[in-house]
Amino acid sequence: MALPAAVTGASAMTIAVPSRLYYKPTISRPLDGVRIGVKDIYNLKGIRTGGGSRAYYQTYPPANETATILQRLIDAGAVVVGKMKTTQFAGPENAWDAIDYQAPFNPRGDGYQEPGSSSSGPGAGMASYGWLDLALGSDTGGSIRVPAEDNGVFGNRPTWGIGNLTGVLPLSPEMDTPGFLIRDPKLWSVASEVAYPGLSRNHSGYPQKLLTFETPLLDDPSNTPGQQMVAGFIQQLATFLSANITEYNYNAEWTRTRPTNATADLNDLLEQPGPH
Repeated sequence: MALPAAVTGASAMTIAVPSRLYYKPTISRPLDGVRIGVKDIYNLKGIRTGGGSRAYYQTYPPANETATILQRLIDAGAVVVGKMKTTQFAGPENAWDAIDYQAPFNPRGDGYQEPGSSSSGPGAGMASYGWLDLALGSDTGGSIRVPAEDNGVFGNRPTWGIGNLTGVLPLSPEMDTPGFLIRDPKLWSVASEVAYPGLSRNHSGYPQKLLTFETPLLDDPSNTPGQQMVAGFIQQLATFLSANITEYNYNAEWTRTRPTNATADLNDLLEQPGPH
């Protein structure tokens, strides 16, 4: 059952967080003691799934089973701290427009920055709470990538079908993917190996070519400070990889290689793929 947690004198709800003293990751339990928040579209046995909707939460009983991918994380030692906010049924609306619950607060920038789309709760939570290690979200049309960018954390949309979505409220089954929002890339790698069976990190080497598109040049005196930062990062990445930087114009490449009857303007082709 869900328990309300409040401390006398506190101005908001409080959260019980398990100590790290009693856990030690092992080969069989690589996530032992990792504190995880879960987007409220994943079933957790004994807990109601709300899907960002008060009516849905009140209508349906607690889940009988835990979502498959969440159970994999728990079996690997992860400790669920709680459910996290989502827009209604993980729909693509702006988080500020999902009026059943107050929108998650993004701590970045001036405090008024949009927290992202349907995984806004996990994104804002990872940006706000140092005691939270990992958040399980989902991405259909950007719902992990957008809050990851907005809240300044790592996020991934894996290849469709690599993550099991049994026990998860669907939005678009042909596009839904489970993924993480996280601050620590090393933990991110471990969690991905647990969540996505068959995932392999074996590789023969780093990429030897970096493709750029309309990116600023490092020695351009007209660069703004932001452009210079981007140019510097690209150069450092190329140095680390021992890779060549190649300018790539995908519009020109599409025009050159498109099917005979296809539009020459790539933007026209890609204007409405999501809705369609």
